[in-house]
Formats: sequence, C-alpha cells, structure tokens
Amino acid sequence: MIAVWIIVGLVLAVFLALRLAPVCIRWLDRAPGNDRTLLPYSYEIPRYFVRGADGRVDTGARWPGWDSWTACAIPADPGVLPQMVRGSLMTGLYGLDGVDNYEKLMYRLSSYQAVEHLSFVPTSYALAAGGTLTLENLSQNYLPKPTDLRMADAGLDVAVLGSRTTEEETTEQYGRVSGTWPDYRFTLLNPESEIRVALECHARRIVWWTDIPGFYTHYAAFGTFEADVEYARGATIADPHRPIPNRERLRFQARGALEHVSSAKPFGFDWLWLPMRLLGRHFPSLKPILYHHEVIVAAGIEGGFVHARAFGVDLRNTGGFFAGDAYHSVKHVSARPTESDPVDNCGGRGALMPVWRKWDVRAVTDAGDLAYSAERTHPPAMTGSNTNQYHFRFEGTWCGAPVSGRGYGEYAHL
Repeated sequence: MIAVWIIVGLVLAVFLALRLAPVCIRWLDRAPGNDRTLLPYSYEIPRYFVRGADGRVDTGARWPGWDSWTACAIPADPGVLPQMVRGSLMTGLYGLDGVDNYEKLMYRLSSYQAVEHLSFVPTSYALAAGGTLTLENLSQNYLPKPTDLRMADAGLDVAVLGSRTTEEETTEQYGRVSGTWPDYRFTLLNPESEIRVALECHARRIVWWTDIPGFYTHYAAFGTFEADVEYARGATIADPHRPIPNRERLRFQARGALEHVSSAKPFGFDWLWLPMRLLGRHFPSLKPILYHHEVIVAAGIEGGFVHARAFGVDLRNTGGFFAGDAYHSVKHVSARPTESDPVDNCGGRGALMPVWRKWDVRAVTDAGDLAYSAERTHPPAMTGSNTNQYHFRFEGTWCGAPVSGRGYGEYAHL
C-alpha cells in the first residue's frame, strides 16, 4: 500500500511540476528584454567548463554543463551547388539516448566525456551519365573531450580535433569557431565526404529564444556569410560507388545565423527517462516529448521559432521575426505535417521512421500572421534515433503579402 502511495505521489509531483514549469520559465526568462543589436561578451564565450589547478581549462574534469555553436549558411543564389552549409561544435552531450546517438560513442565514453562535431552539407551533384544525385553529406562524430577539445580560457576560440580518414592520427581539425561580435569565423571538415568549409560571418541582429541565467540560454545571431567550400571529389560524380579526386572550390555569399546554446547538465537524463522507455516497448506510439526549431530567411524577413512540449504541456512556444528593421515576437506557433517519408533510423537501429517531407506552419505575431507551406529538399540528417535536421523551401504569406524563401530546422520526438 505504501508503494502505491509513493507512485501516486511521484505522478502528482511530476504533473504539478509540468503545470508550473511554463509559468516559472516565463518568470525567469530574460529573453524578451535582451538587446537585439549588440551581443554582450559574457553571452559570446563558453559558460560551462572547469579550470584546473593551473587556472587553465581542464578538459579531463566533469563539467557542470555544455555549450554548442551552430552555423547555418543558406546561399543567396539558389543555383549554388550546396543547398546549405550547417555545422556545430558541442562541448558535451545532452545525456539522453534518442537525442544523442549512443551508437557513435567510442572507447566506452560517457556523455560527460565526449564532444560532438557535426557537418551537414546537402548537395545535388551532377551525374556524368545525366541527371542529379542528392546526398546529405552528414558527418557526425563523438570524440574524447580530454584529447580532442581545444578551448581558450578567455574569448571565443573553440576547436575539435579528429582522426584522418586515411591515417589514425589526431592531427586533423574537424571544426573551429572564433571571433568577437559582430565578426566570427567557423571552419568545418567533413572527413567522410572530403568537404572543407570556411565561413566568415558578419552578424547584424539577434533573436533570443530563451535566456534563463545559470540554467539555459539559446540565441541566434542573424547576418551574412562569405562561404568558401571545397569538394575534394568535385561537383560531378562519374561513379557513385568509386570516388575520384577532382578538387573543386566554390565561393559564394549566404544568409543565415550563428546560434549559441549554453545549458546546465546536473545529471544524465537516461535514468530519469527509463520508465518512459519501458512503457514505449509496449506502446510504441507513446512519444510525450517534442522539440521543433525552425529558422527562415527570405526577402525582407528572417527569424524563426522554438516549440518545446512535454506530456501535452507547452514549455516553450515562441520566437521572433525581423521584417525590415522591425522586430515582431511570436505569440504562438503551430506546425502540422501534410506528407511524410519513411527514413532509415540511424543506420537501422529500429523500424523506418516517418519524417516530414511537407508541412504547414502558422506563427502568430504582434504584427500579424506568418503562414507558410514547406517542403524538405533532401534526405534528412538523422542525428539521433528520434532526431533529424533538414533544409527546406517554403511559400506563404506574411501579414497577407506573399513571401517565399528557404530555411533549416531540427525536429525531435520521443
């Protein structure tokens, strides 16, 4: 009988916590009042790390949280070979299988001991025999933090190292982000597809998704990019099964955003999620957690939204758009799929997963509605068994006027 009351008490505690969470988040969140044209130095640099006895960054210690930087550049010319360039460097992992892809963890690393490098360059290649071949060009690596993370103890300068594809030596720089507002440099390597990227970002303005000091901060600095992309195998594929060296270099201008997330991580979340994982074996359709984040760029408008929901409660349903020089906050956003594709779930870790190919979005702002229909342009990047990233084109209306453009997004449902 006591055990029953304990279970009932835990269920009630979780229910009350979920009901109170949105109120607490709104009360603690500083995002609505933050400056949108100037980024404070304290928000630019890493927040969660540990110093050793010598005062330097100690990559071998257990850190109280993690930081990630994500750059996404969408070419101004739609005819440019890559549909977009997206990459991220992460100084830790979320600590939840399904969002993280534990199959990629090497050397029995824990989620506290690993860093993530991700490079995603969806490209439509010309085939020598005619036609095109669209590849996602996804490279995702979990690497040991003590040996493969380089981070300055002052200023923004973070690099992740990795092994060469032909030599087992940790001498190749997989990615690096550095700079100070408003100018940043982001370099990426996709070792599997042999694609190198250098992005020079000039930021102009900021959309703050969330800012809860000491717990979670997420913003996107929108601006322009000068992109330099090198394909070691060229832009034309003679034989998809036999890569041939044919170095080709592209330079182009792009629009997009540099995003920074700082998150506390008091513990791993797998043990907390274990009851839901066990229930999921008997009820596969039970997926109470949803995270949907999209960013768009179009003529005269740029911005995006974040929708986070747990057990039917909206924890975050917000965002913002710059239309001209004016900023408009999102009061509410809804998205629904109209067509989905079955996609290989992280190399066959389970049944094929339905991933949105077409969907509709409606964002309600203080100036009017942004409504658009979107279509994914390439195979999604499955970065976790329940998580994917994607590039899309969209058409719709902004305050009744036609609008069209492109964007990128991340979707997790578990």
